[in-house]
Amino acid sequence: MASFKIPNKPNTIILLTFKVLLALFLVFIVTSFILVFYYRFFNPSSTPFMRFRMEQLGNKHIKIKWIPYEKIGKNIKLAVVTSEDSSFLNHKGFNFKAIENAYYLNKKLGFNKYGASTISQQVAKNLFLWNGKSWTRKVLEAYFTSLIELNWSKKRILEVYLNIIEYGKGVFGIYNATNCYFEKNPSNVTPFEASLITAALPSPLHYSLLKPSNELLQRSARVRYLIRRYKGKYNLDSL
Repeated sequence: MASFKIPNKPNTIILLTFKVLLALFLVFIVTSFILVFYYRFFNPSSTPFMRFRMEQLGNKHIKIKWIPYEKIGKNIKLAVVTSEDSSFLNHKGFNFKAIENAYYLNKKLGFNKYGASTISQQVAKNLFLWNGKSWTRKVLEAYFTSLIELNWSKKRILEVYLNIIEYGKGVFGIYNATNCYFEKNPSNVTPFEASLITAALPSPLHYSLLKPSNELLQRSARVRYLIRRYKGKYNLDSL
């Protein structure tokens, strides 16, 4: 009489679980590569963060008008790069020196005050992820940042950044920002206006560009100093 072995049920379940997890992982990897490659050429109409803000504002419709890189004024580009990510043209997505400095400063203070996110990291966070500070999100942010740097040019990274970030509560994209606060297009923004917009970027919900506080004006003065200091160093129009 032929004998047969009864399958070990726990091992079967473990193997099946492993296969399912591996399949999901591979689907995620392939999908993320496709998405990053897609946005290399096509402009996003919205982002997860925009949809989150829409829900906060009672499903208010938020629409961005995309402005091509060439039509964004040099004052805005220079203000953002010099104050938000001065090593933007040289790093590969991460500024490890800034990360180290922020870590020790925050450790000394006893709480997290200083950040070290590059423009590339902020694009990854705003375009693909959710709002929050969990380790899961940070790991995914690093992953998407690396993909972006591998697939996009610096010009494309800066163009997407300026068109999708929040400049005030419910105000997304450089076109909406300059028209809302100064009633002009991004190509015509003055150094003072560019510095004011950029100075508010770390906390766009905290500062009001319509009624700038002394703190915001001081921050904008610092941005203008950086613009003058690095004006000859960065040729952002030729990216």
